Amino acid sequence: MKNIDKELEKAKIELDNLEVPDELEARLKMSLDGVKTKKRRSNHKGLILAAALALFFIGYNADAISYYGKKIIDYESVMTGTLKDLNELGSGQTIDKSYTFKDGIRVTLDGIMLDDNNIVAFYTIDNKKAPGNPSPRDISVSLESLASNYSGGGEGQLSDDGREMKWVASYNAPKFFEKTIKLSLYNPALESYGEIDFKLDRNQAIGQSIKFPIDKTIKLDDRAIEFHSLIASPISTLVKGSFQSIFDLALDSLKEERIYFDEIELQLLADGKEIAWQSGGSSTNLKGSYFHKSFDTLPEGTKELELVLKSLIVTEDIDEKVDLNDGTFPKTIDVLGRHITINKVYEDKGNTYINITSEEDVFLTSLFLNIDGKDIRNERTLDETFDKIVEAEEGKKILRSRTVEFKARGEDLELKIKKINYNKEFNQTIYSSKIK
Repeated sequence: MKNIDKELEKAKIELDNLEVPDELEARLKMSLDGVKTKKRRSNHKGLILAAALALFFIGYNADAISYYGKKIIDYESVMTGTLKDLNELGSGQTIDKSYTFKDGIRVTLDGIMLDDNNIVAFYTIDNKKAPGNPSPRDISVSLESLASNYSGGGEGQLSDDGREMKWVASYNAPKFFEKTIKLSLYNPALESYGEIDFKLDRNQAIGQSIKFPIDKTIKLDDRAIEFHSLIASPISTLVKGSFQSIFDLALDSLKEERIYFDEIELQLLADGKEIAWQSGGSSTNLKGSYFHKSFDTLPEGTKELELVLKSLIVTEDIDEKVDLNDGTFPKTIDVLGRHITINKVYEDKGNTYINITSEEDVFLTSLFLNIDGKDIRNERTLDETFDKIVEAEEGKKILRSRTVEFKARGEDLELKIKKINYNKEFNQTIYSSKIK
């Protein structure tokens, strides 16, 4: 409690010493005039969380007020609601640096916003002084430092005349020791690279963040997915977790039974209302395989949080073999609990074709047909159709049929399924917390 009291006192002193612009001071006074005070009974339960939230919003507003006036202009049409609100308070760091390629295309980094979860870049690509009207949409942009390549993405909008494109891109926040960052550029028409480097001014970072530990493990067969934490900041709400440890990755490699978690679908609720999803990604390093999901910032005054695991898209290495020589069709097999039906096998113009039906979300991504002792990879998939909904124990499902082509023919046929991709539904609450 002493530490919290010290932080609150420090924040109070900083607020007392702020020189607030006249326009903002008038707006704040108008808002405060409409606030009615009420007497409340003392409630010590949940005091620590309440104090943490107070620090979050005090830090957020103090930083925003301190840098009032540094508004990043002309990006309103590609900003989210949260970024618009922060920008109105002047919460950005102005960069205003450009790089021009030899064909005249110019990239200008106007500014950034930074908090514990994200760095958001505001940049413009234009060809206003370029002969021949090269497209500003072709330029590739990424964010890098000496220690990291930051994952992320953004949204851009092309001007009516097609000569300028405004971008707002959000990336993972730089590590605490990183100071120099660069916007890396690539022009494919020239096969040429460029960069815009800048120094981070962490004094202009937006507010503080609150970390909610999740520490929840979800089992999928003999694998485990771990959810580590939820971090709320002024720009976003970030969920972090891991798919596999380095031990799991090594074991899968030795067993040649690798599993890949291609996508994880999460839903974040604040007081029962869904928070908009922003971005996500995954990475693998010497410590294991990790994921992150970014959502919009939590509404001020949030009382209850809920995180729901909706589904996983999984790819698994398998070794399933099906003898096709007995001529009995349709033939149904079970692969990891999924029913796959081989409807028929036929030849045409020296090629072999197999018609297969499975659930809509099941993809056989690595197929071989052993023809007279030789493995032939499937050439292409033809005639994909979606059949009417059928009843199953898990509810209604859609069946998908397709024909796969193999560029050979023969007498002895064996189908080999090496890899399967499927969607695993959970709809399970993995974290909930009441903020009192």
